[in-house]
Amino acid sequence: MSVRRTAAAVLAAATTLVTASAVWTAVAANGAEGPTTSSGPAGRARSTYASATPARPAAHPVPRSPAAAADDRPTRPQVRPLPPTAGGAGRTTPGRIAYLTFDDGPDPRWTPQVLGLLARYDAHATFFEIGTQAAAHPDLVRQVRAAGHRIGGHSWDHSDLTRLTPPQLADQLDRTAAALGEAPRCVRPPFGAVDRTVRTAVTSRGESVALWDVDTRDWTRPGAKAIAAEVISHTKPGSVILMHDGGGDRSQTVQALDQVLRRLSSKGYRFEPLPDC
Repeated sequence: MSVRRTAAAVLAAATTLVTASAVWTAVAANGAEGPTTSSGPAGRARSTYASATPARPAAHPVPRSPAAAADDRPTRPQVRPLPPTAGGAGRTTPGRIAYLTFDDGPDPRWTPQVLGLLARYDAHATFFEIGTQAAAHPDLVRQVRAAGHRIGGHSWDHSDLTRLTPPQLADQLDRTAAALGEAPRCVRPPFGAVDRTVRTAVTSRGESVALWDVDTRDWTRPGAKAIAAEVISHTKPGSVILMHDGGGDRSQTVQALDQVLRRLSSKGYRFEPLPDC
């Protein structure tokens, strides 16, 4: 009987040793630190249990799609541009200046109507006047100046200056200046026709050549709506707008001018004479 108990005890001890050896082998294979031991049988038992529980390996990141990974990247703040300063009725926006210009006057019927509209919107313009018209209506020349507008020369009789001889060209400029009452600071050659000879003749007198970049073609009388649309759709800060207050029926021009002044003023534009004139 004692022999059987002794054999059973030996077998149990051997089993314990095998089990402990297996545990230590597993711990070493997993790279885990050895168990912390404490004195006494109870301490050794706790250490054996703890080491027998495999340590959880460090979690590996789950592969993510490029789109999902991009969501985690730091993003630059979106900067929205400030809205443009919007002008309202009776208010102008700094830098929004346009230059209204009128050719072929002064005309006793149309020039006063143009002046009235400009005054209503507190707008100023530049009038390029023909010498023969200015000589016939000197009171209108004075009226234009008195309203704060500028006057430039537009030849004596609307001739193409590029087709004239130098003496003829000089005569056109001289006679126009006399009719205007003073030498203009700028000249607009009829039809915008300018070559080296014309430019030299003008600049040698201390004057400048003034052209345009928004052509309403109002002299073709396409209708007030078409004239206004041309100006409103093409005007930008600094635009020089060509219209006419003489040379024919300018009723459409007057109607269009009212629309132009109202619409562009509501967008913050103000209207000034050409600075070189």
